[in-house]
Formats: sequence, structure tokens, C-alpha cells
Amino acid sequence: MRYLHTMLRVTDVDASMDFFCNKLGLVQQRRVDVEQGRFSLIFLSPPDQPDAQVELTWNWDPEDYTVAATSAIWPMRSMTSMPSARN
Repeated sequence: MRYLHTMLRVTDVDASMDFFCNKLGLVQQRRVDVEQGRFSLIFLSPPDQPDAQVELTWNWDPEDYTVAATSAIWPMRSMTSMPSARN
């Protein structure tokens, strides 16, 4: 399998860097800190494949992702209101 770029949003940048670098062996290729947007982009890759990168996106301010996930699902019709496949 070959991938070129994957982005993951992380909430704890230190724990994420420990996992990806110290546990999985990835190395940091570059880091972009965007003060105006209050986020960082950290690009990691296997040492022998610098073009196959994982991008960690870290928002400096805490976010509640459960609210976003709930609001994305809320407009969907409930399964109980869907027509039955048996009818």
C-alpha cells in the first residue's frame, strides 16, 4: 500500500509526537506554526520515505469535537422513521 499524504487532527501535540516519533519511528520533516489561525501543521514521515507524509494538525485552543459530531448527525432522519425493507 502506498499513501502520499494523510492528515490527522490531534488534541495533545506532545503525546502525539511521542507516539508517532518515539513509538512508530516517524521523523519530523517540517513544522508550520500559524499564529494568526492558532494552529500548527507537523509533517512526519518514515526516515526512508520522506514523501510519504502524515500531517498532524493541532489547534492551539481546545475544541469540543463531540458537539461537532452530534450536530453533523442531528439533521439525519432517524432509522425508526425510515421505511422498512420488508414493506
